[in-house]
Amino acid sequence: PPTTTTTPPAQPATTTPPATPTSPTPPASPPASTTPVPTPAATPAPPPATTKAPPLPENPTFVEMVVRLPLALADFDAAKQDGFKRAVAVAAGVDETWVEITAIREVAARRRTAGVEVDFRVAAESASAAEALSTTLGASSLNSALAAKGLPA
Repeated sequence: PPTTTTTPPAQPATTTPPATPTSPTPPASPPASTTPVPTPAATPAPPPATTKAPPLPENPTFVEMVVRLPLALADFDAAKQDGFKRAVAVAAGVDETWVEITAIREVAARRRTAGVEVDFRVAAESASAAEALSTTLGASSLNSALAAKGLPA
């Protein structure tokens, strides 16, 4: 009699790729910390250097002058007066605390531009220093210093 054999259905062939060399896997990093870590705060800027103005001499000698500016009296406000004192101090080579405005008056002129006259004085340590200062405070140095402070000369 005939013999029958049963064969199981064919299985698809599977191939395993050849092993490739790999470097060892580094250990996993520790989990991120949830504890807050202080970050350094920005270093605050140091306070501005304060230099103390030199005191007026004990027995100062003053150089007194008058300057005419082409400004209306109302325009020669406190800010412009401070700028004027700084300009005179720069031209004289002294601290602005050594400059004092003693009078301000409006001047009307027929032919020339009306403006203000500013009487001021600058302290000096001695009579010889005052003499040198009166030479230093010429029209050109004073006009340049006034222009640098935004004032008309």
